Amino acid sequence: MSNELFIRFDAGSTSTAHWLRRAAEGGAAASGHGELAEIGKVAAGYRVVVIIPAHQVLLCRATVPGQKRRLLAQAVPYALEDQLAADVDTLHFAFGQISNDTVAVAIIDRALMDVWLQRLREAGISPAALIPETVLLPWQAGEWQLACWDELCLLRHGEQSAIVMDSNNANTLIEAALAEAGETKPHRLVIHAAAEPGFDNLPVETEHHPLPDSILLWLSQHYDERLSLNLMQGAYSRREQIGQYWRPWRAAAALLLVLLVVEVGVTVADYRRLGAEQVALQQQIETTYRQAFPEARKVVNPKVQMERALKELRGGNSSTGLNTLLAEAGREFQASAGLTLQRLSYREGQLDVALTVTDLQQLDELKLRLTQGGKLRVEVQSASAQGSVVEARLKIKGTAS
Repeated sequence: MSNELFIRFDAGSTSTAHWLRRAAEGGAAASGHGELAEIGKVAAGYRVVVIIPAHQVLLCRATVPGQKRRLLAQAVPYALEDQLAADVDTLHFAFGQISNDTVAVAIIDRALMDVWLQRLREAGISPAALIPETVLLPWQAGEWQLACWDELCLLRHGEQSAIVMDSNNANTLIEAALAEAGETKPHRLVIHAAAEPGFDNLPVETEHHPLPDSILLWLSQHYDERLSLNLMQGAYSRREQIGQYWRPWRAAAALLLVLLVVEVGVTVADYRRLGAEQVALQQQIETTYRQAFPEARKVVNPKVQMERALKELRGGNSSTGLNTLLAEAGREFQASAGLTLQRLSYREGQLDVALTVTDLQQLDELKLRLTQGGKLRVEVQSASAQGSVVEARLKIKGTAS
């Protein structure tokens, strides 16, 4: 059970009412009386049940053989049309229990429903249910319940069946209802009234209970959602009311959905295009790597492998990488008159140089100058006189290698 707020309009009023907040465990948390605007301030967080004056709602039963519940709204109004004084188009029909091809029906003036709901909305109140007073009388199988106040008598003779009578002719109408019931008449009539009622010659046992001080509290205590016959159906259901607000926006929402689908389609197309470009670029990188390093057998991540190979060629962070060796040795090569470089190669931190000099003395001086700074180590691999020059092969390394 949720926290509930019960509202009962004053007789003949659509702006003032009694209210009662009931906690989930069933106790009355607070109550009061006032304008709907004031009641709206205490309604937050509560399921609102509005109790409708009994004389404003007609309860009856309609025979609808084989009708499905979703078709009742079309069939019932015309099945009852001959029994109603008003045009069925001006009335609202709410449906309750179906038994043996008959359905319980609550009928109310549609304009009155609109006024009540408008007043409630203006007060910031969104009701979950509008319930006739008559189906909030106590109910016990085998008994009829009669309640009298404000010169009216309310007779509940079924779970969702009731009669509203003027107190002056109630005795006659109750006798007629008992006679019509025949073998299904109750074994007891329970009467709720402020004073001992003057009902005479009723062919049934009667039992009197004084009417409680708070009729609203008494009615709320007998609220059973399953038997209450909620008037908030059809055009007045919450789903339908949400639909009324939603319908003007359907076209805009449909357009937004189309734009969203287009946007998603474009995004997917871009994703696939970029994916294809990435595959092509990866293949291009691998091809470039194999061209630069034909001795490579296994290519797992060509970009990383190429960066690693280039780092090795540069000597990584070592101070004796290729650039360093060329810079150090190149200065001395350039300063040596008559020196000619034949070929040069670099591998694993070592520079192999083939050159020619004028004589062996120049070769010794070159080796001395290269090693003077302490940064290079030089090893003469070979030296031989060839005519007027000396051909030599040098191996140059950094001292940190």
